[in-house]
Amino acid sequence: MPAHTPHRPALPRHRPASRRRGFTLIEVLTTILLMAIIVPVAMRAVSASTGAASSAQHRTIAAGLADSKLAELVATGDWQNGGTGGDFGEYYPEYSWQARVDTWATSAAVTQVQVVVSWTTARRGDESLTVATLVYPPGTAAASSTSSSSSTGTGGTP
Repeated sequence: MPAHTPHRPALPRHRPASRRRGFTLIEVLTTILLMAIIVPVAMRAVSASTGAASSAQHRTIAAGLADSKLAELVATGDWQNGGTGGDFGEYYPEYSWQARVDTWATSAAVTQVQVVVSWTTARRGDESLTVATLVYPPGTAAASSTSSSSSTGTGGTP
């Protein structure tokens, strides 16, 4: 008997056309269709997050500027001159402020001082943020006690 040799399958000499490497037209068209759907959605999400970050940055800057201006008005007593306003100089040219002085609703001996900081954005237009505190006018008996408490709020255009 002849020696036993293992059987080897015959190797194909050429590959059929369906076995060639590459992408079919259907695969390419499907990929293009998916990209046409996904890319605009992703770009809208990026645009929305950029807008939210910009708005948050403006509000943070405005809150700091309003708090600083309010503290200055109370410390110097300039709030007694009535409503005043202005800008924040060359460092924050897009921001302006306006002070309002009103008698507080629950007590005629307490005055509410508000500082409204305003700015304009291309996306949302005019925006503002208000910071307020309560002060006792000089010469009242309560003026020697704690003279202010601060509250910060956001709001629309005044």
